Amino acid sequence: MRRLGWLGLVPLLWTFGCGSANGPGDGGHELDDGHIQSGCQTDPDCDDGQKCHTGHCDPSTRTCVYTDVSCPAPDDCNTSACDPKDGTCGDTPANESQDCTSQQGLAGTCTGGFCAPTPTCWDQTFKFDSLDCAIGFNGGVDYNDNDPFNVGSSATNAIDTYGGCATNETAPEVAYQFFNNTTNDFNVTVSLELQDTGGADGGVSDLDLIVLEDNCASSAVCVNTPLTGGGFQGITAGTSHETVTFRAKALKLYYIVVDGKNGDSASYKITVDACGKCQPSAANRLHCNQTMPVQGDTAQGSSQLGTYTCGAQTLTAAGSEQTFLFTTEATVPQNVMATVTNASVPVTLAAMPVNSRLECDPSGCLAGTTATGTAPNLTGSVQFAATPASTFESANYWISVDTPAAGSNTTYGLAFDCLPYCGQNDTIDCTNKARSSNNGASMASSVSAWGPVAMPCGGLNNLSGPEYVYLFAKPATSGTVYRFTLAALTDNKHLSLLILDAGATAPTSCDPNGLCALAAPQTVVANTTTLASTGSYLAAGPMTVEGGATGETAVVDLSSGTINAHYYWIVVDGVGGDVSDFALSIDSGCP
Repeated sequence: MRRLGWLGLVPLLWTFGCGSANGPGDGGHELDDGHIQSGCQTDPDCDDGQKCHTGHCDPSTRTCVYTDVSCPAPDDCNTSACDPKDGTCGDTPANESQDCTSQQGLAGTCTGGFCAPTPTCWDQTFKFDSLDCAIGFNGGVDYNDNDPFNVGSSATNAIDTYGGCATNETAPEVAYQFFNNTTNDFNVTVSLELQDTGGADGGVSDLDLIVLEDNCASSAVCVNTPLTGGGFQGITAGTSHETVTFRAKALKLYYIVVDGKNGDSASYKITVDACGKCQPSAANRLHCNQTMPVQGDTAQGSSQLGTYTCGAQTLTAAGSEQTFLFTTEATVPQNVMATVTNASVPVTLAAMPVNSRLECDPSGCLAGTTATGTAPNLTGSVQFAATPASTFESANYWISVDTPAAGSNTTYGLAFDCLPYCGQNDTIDCTNKARSSNNGASMASSVSAWGPVAMPCGGLNNLSGPEYVYLFAKPATSGTVYRFTLAALTDNKHLSLLILDAGATAPTSCDPNGLCALAAPQTVVANTTTLASTGSYLAAGPMTVEGGATGETAVVDLSSGTINAHYYWIVVDGVGGDVSDFALSIDSGCP
């Protein structure tokens, strides 16, 4: 046998060598002696020249693991991919016309790789304020304007078309957020009132009231209630007197927007009128001394209230009710009376206040009664004192006509009367015997005839000017005569002076119809035609009193008579609507 030398082994070693003949990039590693080591030892062994992935040598398996270069999309409007030439990421526009969020956090639309912000009336820079179910300024009430010169402070000019409900709203708009932060759905009524004219065409401005759900853009859902015959609440041509009632869903955000048709702008007042079970409409608003009673039908109502707690009295009415809203603008306390007539079932009549959430509040009922008599002519009345309106808002009250049980419906009439009133502006007494003011400063002008309607006291039936009222607490003495003297300080202006008995308890407001007890005129005092009478009522004559070019004074004597320790209203009223500065003094009777 021929013996082979060591050189004869070389072909065998090469053939059964340690690695691949393809060299680096295939995981093989060339040894110093020229042999190839099987697998990889370091990461560079895995470099295959491709730029869009990187190789890593797994030391346990001696194999290469490759990872693609990551190119995440930079934003909503672009995709990104690796460029094989250099391994860098390149962006390509994508999602054209799709929704996106801009770098400023605003909603937008993808356009050529850019997120163009969607026009919005709630721009984060120009956002204004919010409205909610809360009584008071900056709660349920706001005064503002959409004047184009104010853009940048409280208004935007981004939207002309709102969903399917409003078009051609080309003026700047003011938006308010309204968020239902409760877990219950409830109704909300919002109203808009013009505060000046200022129409772009020289006429009366046409402002509209628009309510949007979720966002403040043209694409948002418009929740204005459709009107019978077409159109929507709050978007009425030719007027800025707008009202919208909408259903606020639980934990849902709404935008209440004031915008101007055809570029119109003006000052306005926006008010959240009511939230909850009682909602106003044009048909259920009450006004003082309505000439015709409301014609009601409880079958047209709903059954949401049921129990009324009126002080110590609880009234239960499980049937359908109709509710009516009364808004007072009086600047002094005002007595009002509601009367239900011609009911065929014993309906419950109740007066309710509005609570801090702008809801009708049957648990705090002010007055309630059950109609009595013989069907179908059952009647009942309630009376309550309405508080004065404040500088920024009126005072609201609800009147409910409720039936005793389900299905016991009835038609009826509802009358509503505001009784004449006067409110205290100041006091006068023996310590402060001299007072002066202007009767126009009271802003009150509700009483034009003092005393019973059929018999105005002393003939004082031409007192249509504002009244200014002092409260006088008479000392507990008898046989004393207190002389009051009034002088108007403006020529040709005539004021009248009269006194009403307010009783033994300190009053808060007076009812001229019920407090006047007229005695026949007895004397002419201080050479004027002032009428004086003893007893509880004394008055100056209506037309020939102080003032004017002669500078006369009105003098009225208050005799203690047999009634001591009473309070009295000392009333200065304008004859024929006159307003003047005046001086009032007690000239005798004080110690």
